[in-house]
Amino acid sequence: NWVIATDYQESYDYIIRVSSLADLNVYDESDANFTLTALPSITVTNPNGGEEWELGSTQEITWSSINVSGNVKIELYKAGDVEETLSTDESNDGSFSWTISSELEAGTDYRVKISSVSDGSVYDESDHYFTLSMPPSITVTSPNGGEDWELGYTQEITWSSINVSG
Repeated sequence: NWVIATDYQESYDYIIRVSSLADLNVYDESDANFTLTALPSITVTNPNGGEEWELGSTQEITWSSINVSGNVKIELYKAGDVEETLSTDESNDGSFSWTISSELEAGTDYRVKISSVSDGSVYDESDHYFTLSMPPSITVTSPNGGEDWELGYTQEITWSSINVSG
């Protein structure tokens, strides 16, 4: 049994020679060349962990693949569970433009998983969690319509904000 190291170059022109240690003139080689190819693989490159994307924004999900034939499936995971399937049959071209639903819950525990449609055992997911956050917003709560404020008096103006600094 031969465990083939992953650092060999992919090629179609390999041969095997078996020879006697006692007499190197006694040997045989493969009758024809054989091929070594890399195992199919997918590698998620974006988001791969640490990103912060706003709900409602459009972001590029990217990946690379080796020896993966056919299309890929793209899924969004939250805390280890499938939150949403983004595409069930996406072209394996290394990029997917994702408009993030504003209906998703903001959180710091999201990952993307990309898998081969033809062989679900070939997949990768973000190495670390990324964040989906609410876009910055300010909401005036008072006055908010219908108030009757008299000139010359002090009134309190109130608001709430999300992800607004300063």
